[in-house]
Amino acid sequence: MPLHPSPFTAWRPAFRAALLAALGAPLLGTATAATITPSWETLNAAQPRGAAVIAWDIWWGSGSYDKACYQLANQPLGCVARTGTTASPLALDANGNGLGSTPGQATKGLFRIPAAKTPSSDSAPVTLSLYGASGSLVESKSFTMTFTTPAPASPAPQTPQTPAPVSASPDLIPDWNTLNAAQPRRAATIAWDIWWGSADASKACYRIANQDAGCVPRTGATASPLALDAAGNGLAVIAGQASKGLFRLPEKLLPAASSATASVTLYNAANAAVASKTFTIKFESSPASAGTIATPTPPATSSVSSGGGASGSTPSSNSGGHAAPSGNAGGASTTASGPTLTAAELAATEARLTSSPVIASIKRAIATLPNDAVEAVVPARAANPANVRRVERLLTSANWDYLFPLRAKEYTYTGFLRAIAKFPAVCRDYGDGRDADAICRKTMATMFAHFAQETGGHESWRPEAEWRQALVWVREMGWSEGQRGGYNAECAPSTWQGKTWPCGQFGDGTFKSYFGRGAKQLSYNYNYGPFSMAMYGSVRPLLDKPELVADTWLNLASAVFFYMYPQPPKPPMMFVVDGTWQPNARDLANGLKPGFGVTTQIINGGVECGGSVEVAQSLNRISYYKSFASYFGIAVPADEVLGCKGMKQFDEGGAGATPIYWERDDGWYADRPGGKSYACKLVGYQTPHSALVAGDYAACVKAQFPDVSITR
Repeated sequence: MPLHPSPFTAWRPAFRAALLAALGAPLLGTATAATITPSWETLNAAQPRGAAVIAWDIWWGSGSYDKACYQLANQPLGCVARTGTTASPLALDANGNGLGSTPGQATKGLFRIPAAKTPSSDSAPVTLSLYGASGSLVESKSFTMTFTTPAPASPAPQTPQTPAPVSASPDLIPDWNTLNAAQPRRAATIAWDIWWGSADASKACYRIANQDAGCVPRTGATASPLALDAAGNGLAVIAGQASKGLFRLPEKLLPAASSATASVTLYNAANAAVASKTFTIKFESSPASAGTIATPTPPATSSVSSGGGASGSTPSSNSGGHAAPSGNAGGASTTASGPTLTAAELAATEARLTSSPVIASIKRAIATLPNDAVEAVVPARAANPANVRRVERLLTSANWDYLFPLRAKEYTYTGFLRAIAKFPAVCRDYGDGRDADAICRKTMATMFAHFAQETGGHESWRPEAEWRQALVWVREMGWSEGQRGGYNAECAPSTWQGKTWPCGQFGDGTFKSYFGRGAKQLSYNYNYGPFSMAMYGSVRPLLDKPELVADTWLNLASAVFFYMYPQPPKPPMMFVVDGTWQPNARDLANGLKPGFGVTTQIINGGVECGGSVEVAQSLNRISYYKSFASYFGIAVPADEVLGCKGMKQFDEGGAGATPIYWERDDGWYADRPGGKSYACKLVGYQTPHSALVAGDYAACVKAQFPDVSITR
């Protein structure tokens, strides 16, 4: 991955020219930035099929770019909005993609190619297009990528020697640039380069959180393009000049913490350390992206409980703490292989750790109505649930037809009413003085504004205004039922996602395709499974028949599901709209204030939020929200924060950071067999076990400690 230095504005021209020549870049002459033709460097060496990336930079003469769009084999891959104003380190969004641009100087980009969209051929043409703030095309580059099939298994990592103290010649001090911006947990990488004065290294070894992560032998002698091995890692060394490295962190080594110390050590042919760098790498706790759900694990279908929302979102004091079973010496009698715990003890521990008011309010919010009652809902039925009758009063069938004149036929008014019925907390009554009708109107205006951005036609030439062009797409553009290879890399039984949410199969044994479907373009088995659990109490229905998310009322229920579920450290969107979520000091310091803008941060903040200007997608959402708010008679206060520029992402110190997943407690307990805890704790990142699912605490303990015995 080419990660070149900052622009050479402070360097003597002769030295700059010599370095450019050494690194293989074209000489640029002496023209001013305004007249310089951009010098492109693209990562078009062989790429492993399951982990292919496009990485590129413009060395000099960069324009002002707000968006990079990619095509592979003449098929659109997607676009990445600008993620930062510096090229090194390159900030990444929640999907692990990035675009850093310094106008007139340097620009860098990174895009991870979905495995499902990698062609079967050995090579394919790539087109990269860069757009300005107005949406107009500024630059374009085409090149060829080649693909390799990774070997079935990677060799065992080499264990490096303890790095010796590194000494460098006074005039050749390595200038390290490390990619230590926030990294998505499922696609974390370490990327680095030494600009000048590189030692002659034969391998690079990595450590993360004081654990050996592995070593990468030299893969090539040119830094750009960087050749990668079958695992998608690379090391290029030009002794005395430049070095570059890319290492994909094994998921099993990623710490639970939001950041960790990492190090890169270079070794020569004699296995002696010749250079070392230590830095901090940060992790996004829950990747999210437009059109996808950040993998919450919902509860089984349950009957509805009543009650108001919580007054705030402060995590319980037990969050992330030790979940010790009650009883003697760690809560259990022991056998030769492990302790024996009772189901009652485990249930009591689960109840204790999930007793906070915040978790209670979340459980009330996500409670669901049985499907037979949902499917009895039709317009104007007197026996419809109370929240459905409120929606019918505020949004008639004629209103639906007016607001969505271009919708796909699968999006029906009856389907919307059933989606609302499934989640009785939507448009519910409030017993604490809050205006239920006003909140319901605002709920629909918020949902519909995001529908218009995510599934809208965006065709300004039509007589229907763009805010009325929502729900055009029910399936992801370019995909149809029966197509193979759609978003199913995580179906492999070797992955924990594949074990937790086993994918359905076609008749020929290939996995079903989990491309985007419905009003929120639900994608991947790890979203279909949890949604299926919420709808049916089982993961199987929608993993076996994902087409139901497009063809039935589930196409709208999937969007309501997203609206209701928390994505720690983000709160549920409903809690933002109805005022349950109130920012704490950390949120306010991050610019997170109540208003429509925070809902954009929840949906697609990694791409659209945090910059110095409001990006085009966010501006669209604001415009659509204002139009829907006007239609529903909602006053938009002059001081409401509608956009998300300058707004940092939610983090673990915020009011919405409620841990809702179970993870192994790795603490040491001297009074228990082998010092093991034989317990699980609450964490804020996704695991196979959810604190919102009754009985999942016991399932976590059994999964993490196979030698434990559980009795009734």
